[in-house]
Amino acid sequence: MNDEYLLNKRILLVDDESELLNMVLSILIEYGFQNVRTAKSVKEAIEEAEKSHPELVILDVMLPDGNGFDLMEQLKKSDDYPILFLTACGEDDDKFKGFGLGADDYMIKPFLPKELSGSCGLSPGFSGRGAELSRPSAHSQVRTSSLCSAAA
Repeated sequence: MNDEYLLNKRILLVDDESELLNMVLSILIEYGFQNVRTAKSVKEAIEEAEKSHPELVILDVMLPDGNGFDLMEQLKKSDDYPILFLTACGEDDDKFKGFGLGADDYMIKPFLPKELSGSCGLSPGFSGRGAELSRPSAHSQVRTSSLCSAAA
């Protein structure tokens, strides 16, 4: 994958947990993604998407002023953003709902950093599809204490 592509790919990362948001941001930067914007709520995400026109949106399901499923539907009204859910909501119903609404990928916390970087560049609909990332290896799992509640 060419470095210019990684440097210029516009990513919007949405999660209300500051620690996790910063950790995922660090992982993306470690793998070469330099144009990453963040939001901690549905409202912030919509505002940032309107300003930055992302090429990929990474969403948590549980947000303080709504949920990622509804946010995805709102975002897709204005543009067909590729969507990756990165969430503690790992029940089959949650995954089916995400994919049924048009998500491109659905990752469950805890996750491997390499798994996240691969989804950002290799998932269907993403222009980096088919290329391999040869960035620093990260073998540890990223764990979170978040519990999934009825988000929808």
